[in-house]
Amino acid sequence: MAIGSQIAVGIENARLYDELAQREQLRGELLEKVIVAQEDERKRIARDLHDDTSQSLSALIYSLEAVEASCSGSPIRASLATMRQRVAQILDGIHKLIFDLRPSMLDHLGLFVSLRWYAETHLQPLGMHVHLEERGPTRRLLPQTETALFRVVQEAINMLRNIQARATCV
Repeated sequence: MAIGSQIAVGIENARLYDELAQREQLRGELLEKVIVAQEDERKRIARDLHDDTSQSLSALIYSLEAVEASCSGSPIRASLATMRQRVAQILDGIHKLIFDLRPSMLDHLGLFVSLRWYAETHLQPLGMHVHLEERGPTRRLLPQTETALFRVVQEAINMLRNIQARATCV
């Protein structure tokens, strides 16, 4: 009777372990689907910002330049120049946002180049020296792996920037 009882407990434990393993696998698959959906949405938003907003702002800059050129000697020329510069700043901000959402450089040039560019453009203006070194044979990782690694480094750089910003405020 005792042996039969222990066998029953062992069988039940094995069944529970299998069920737990299946649920863990399902959870992993769902997490992967969420991450893929999130990255796809980032790509879509970045593409929309580039194709619509960025193009419209570029057209506005050209229009302001044309009006500014035709207003030589006019007192509003300086105002037009200021407006054009402000729109150019907004466009630069949109380009940074597009890259933060989905770095197309990651897809085209790979993880290492993207990380170096991101680190340099976000840390060097704060006076931080950036040195990245690639060792071993150059090869591309799976796109999901490259994206995940890029996101980890991106978050770390953003944390450094926040720490630097708080330090300068003190």
